[in-house]
Amino acid sequence: MNTKIFWFLLIVMSIVINCSDSEEELPGDFVFQLLVSEKDSIIAGEQTQITATATGDNLEYVWSADAGRLDPTGKPYQVLYSAGECELGIRKVSCKVAIGSKKPETKEVYIVVYD
Repeated sequence: MNTKIFWFLLIVMSIVINCSDSEEELPGDFVFQLLVSEKDSIIAGEQTQITATATGDNLEYVWSADAGRLDPTGKPYQVLYSAGECELGIRKVSCKVAIGSKKPETKEVYIVVYD
């Protein structure tokens, strides 16, 4: 009887281990690797390019900033950020990446704006 239980548990454990090791990327999955600004500080009125690096098909990008201006570059994964003299300080720029209704991922980059 103990031998049957042992073999049963061994088989169940091997199935569980094999199933948990096979994490394949399914169609429609994405990975948001990083968000990078070419400059970490800018003078008021200056611009810096910010680039999101993500992999997947049909990615949607939503950009936002707590102050300043975001201008398109013609590429959805990239923007130009600038801030005026009224927006000095540490500024946050966020990028949200998603595919359709899947749970989005958001990353932030901080830029110092000085005079």
